[in-house]
Amino acid sequence: MEEARQTSSVFQVCLGVDAGRVDLSVFDRASRVIYRSSAGLEEEGIDRGAGGLDPARLAARELEVSLWSAEDERLAPEGGAVIVIRAAVEFEHFARFSPAPAERDDGYLPYKTRLADALVSEVSNMLPGLGEAVSVMDVATPLTFQEQGGRYAGAVAGWSWEYRDVRDMVPRELVLTPVCGLYMAGYQAMSWLGFGGVPTAVMSGNRAASAVLDSEGPCYDKP
Repeated sequence: MEEARQTSSVFQVCLGVDAGRVDLSVFDRASRVIYRSSAGLEEEGIDRGAGGLDPARLAARELEVSLWSAEDERLAPEGGAVIVIRAAVEFEHFARFSPAPAERDDGYLPYKTRLADALVSEVSNMLPGLGEAVSVMDVATPLTFQEQGGRYAGAVAGWSWEYRDVRDMVPRELVLTPVCGLYMAGYQAMSWLGFGGVPTAVMSGNRAASAVLDSEGPCYDKP
């Protein structure tokens, strides 16, 4: 457990838009699209050290673009839509803006706004009119996922799936622990998100409840 690595975090842009001013036809067949720029920018040099992430190179990464309101129309008022854009990023790029928990340096807001504007501009190539249709924008960074989601370094998908970080590919249940009466539940109580984040977390909770009822784990006499 001490040596285990976790997945990276994401930079997330949530947009409330006027659906009548943006072309959403790309979502006719699916509510989630994986998009990558045709600009041909290489990811090398995306980290500019003290200058942070290069907005253009971040926008050139693989982006997940979702029409959330297609799944639940109640998320937006009539005539509106909710679009979410995500790009994978490392926690270290944003940690310098947080001198203490829940505190941010003055440069944090303009920095994340520049990055968000770059993603919106890039995705406008796929969703014509997006930039002009935005009514409200909310931006989450790895700091957000760490503090509001309780996720170490803002990790969004539990234990790392990188082949370099995994000693074996066997899905392992971590619900039972060596500590008497302590059970694990949540999206990190399984070594792989076999059914996705929320379903895996729910499954682990059911498994932990069953283990308690069956008196499984250390300190219990087996029948």
